[in-house]
Amino acid sequence: MAIYEWELLWKDAVHIWRAIYNEWAELLKNENSEEAYQSFLSEHAGFFFCDTHSRPICISKLKLGGDYVTDFVVPEDRWSDGWQYTLIEIESPHTPPFTKSGHPSKRLVGALRQIVDWKSWIASNPSIRGLLPDGRSYGARFGLSYTIYIGTRENSAATIDHRNKWSAEHNISIRSFDALTESFLHRSVHSFYNTSSAQLRMLGEQIRNDLANPFASAYTDSDWKHIVRDPRFRQGAHMISENVNLFLSRRTYSKRVQEFYDFLGPRV
Repeated sequence: MAIYEWELLWKDAVHIWRAIYNEWAELLKNENSEEAYQSFLSEHAGFFFCDTHSRPICISKLKLGGDYVTDFVVPEDRWSDGWQYTLIEIESPHTPPFTKSGHPSKRLVGALRQIVDWKSWIASNPSIRGLLPDGRSYGARFGLSYTIYIGTRENSAATIDHRNKWSAEHNISIRSFDALTESFLHRSVHSFYNTSSAQLRMLGEQIRNDLANPFASAYTDSDWKHIVRDPRFRQGAHMISENVNLFLSRRTYSKRVQEFYDFLGPRV
């Protein structure tokens, strides 16, 4: 296998990075369905939700039992402190979170109700630790946070105080789609997964190069459940290093990754 210089996306291969950005920007211009935004973000999750330090993984449409489906779940590796999960609800950039009079829009109310349902389901289902293993003792506080993406800075500016107040009251982060765009624009790209974990540093260059691949797509519900229910899956403080082969074996990638390989030409 080859070691790839992913940093070329900021240099000689920047046209590939620009093509992804232009496709996203064009998608935001038009009033599409929530599914269109979710699908694009899922394919390019490595650019929008992941990094090369503590978030190499994203999960798309993870089902909570038979009634609820998240848009995304992003685990953050906190090493000896286990994993923190952010559960995400995607709405529309064209729907302001609040009306001009300061009342929450129907889309925001619906998103909030969705998250309240998630919280209720999680609180009543101890089995969530099997679905979202956190590597902590079962007496420890389960690390979960919640985010709604809705509207843009332009259509939210006049009611930003209402948004911040609601976020604080419900302990739910409410972000605009501009925040997703900024995540893409500020996404640092490195050839190797960089971490303070000694266990990960011991994995070798090839695996850390594979983990750093920014073209990684989000895992599906079935892929994620296949991984965490595999008898070889090991919970603990270092779940990435302990299960890296399982994680990489179920990974899929954006179609743009082939453009990157074609740009590089044959590799020895």
